Amino acid sequence: MKKAHCLQHVSYEGPQNIVKHLSAMGYETNYTKFYENDYSFPQIADIDLLVVMGGPMGVNDTSEFSWLADELAFIKEYVKSGKKIIGVCLGAQFIAKALGANVYPNSEKEIGWSDIEISYFNETFTHKVLHWHGDTFDIPEGCTSIATNAVTKNQGYSADNILAFQFHIEMTEAGVKEIIANNMHEIEAG
Repeated sequence: MKKAHCLQHVSYEGPQNIVKHLSAMGYETNYTKFYENDYSFPQIADIDLLVVMGGPMGVNDTSEFSWLADELAFIKEYVKSGKKIIGVCLGAQFIAKALGANVYPNSEKEIGWSDIEISYFNETFTHKVLHWHGDTFDIPEGCTSIATNAVTKNQGYSADNILAFQFHIEMTEAGVKEIIANNMHEIEAG
């Protein structure tokens, strides 16, 4: 059986639909759950795919979340291995930073459902997705931009072994309810 490992930052932003698809493809998924405060990383040699999930913190918030530096170091080593990696929201920002790209506050927070343009396999199409982010990233060197919209220019990128999305591709209906319940203050502030 193939091994996937998920880096999860908060209980309410798990891999949801991603893990369902991975299971159908023959992957067993294990987790590092930073919100449980007793985290450890797997041996890179023991996993075939890394999934880096979202969270309300930013990759540069190391003074508030000391484990972010450990996670970034692990992702840098993982990326060097050339193995497959998927990043969602904060996860996409982590991978970008691990590859040397800038991660910084977006011109505005993007929260809610809106369209993005996705370009993949020489086709471009529009799809409505869930956004919940305040930061953005530059496209890392060696990667190709695959998604954009009017609010956030860089919504996704890819390379041979990398797939990263600023928006939430993983959410189920229950997941949407959880992210709203846990982050209502961001909606009210906006």
